[in-house]
Amino acid sequence: MLLDLGLPKVTGFDVIQNLKEQNPAVRIVITTGYLGVDLKSELFRAGVKDCIHKPYLIDDVVKRLGSLIENP
Repeated sequence: MLLDLGLPKVTGFDVIQNLKEQNPAVRIVITTGYLGVDLKSELFRAGVKDCIHKPYLIDDVVKRLGSLIENP
């Protein structure tokens, strides 16, 4: 699951929790324009597998998602 943290009407953390409740094995990669050390740690504790910083190149996204698919 590729998820942007900046969502209207709901927080990225709420979506992460819902996804994990529905499927504990879901692999989540978040995208964000800013990610402090504390927030990054909290996201990884919540089950996020990787973070991609904006602006990003599509090749980087494809490579990182492909890596998660090949090596869960």
